[in-house]
Amino acid sequence: MEQKNWTHVRKVLGYLRYDTPKELMIINDLYRDKLRLYKNFFQPVMKLVSKERIGGRVKRKYDTPKTPSFS
Repeated sequence: MEQKNWTHVRKVLGYLRYDTPKELMIINDLYRDKLRLYKNFFQPVMKLVSKERIGGRVKRKYDTPKTPSFS
């Protein structure tokens, strides 16, 4: 979860400090139900197709963003 701190935590909650039991309950409810389902099943994901080194840089090619398929 460390590498997802911006997209999964900070983008939703910001950098404020939440330290009361009521705030903790609200945040846990959000992650347990709504946000987890949204991030895992409805958020489009771009898969890496190829990487090519050009000099000192790496050029990455991605597939078109797709939501998870259930087949």
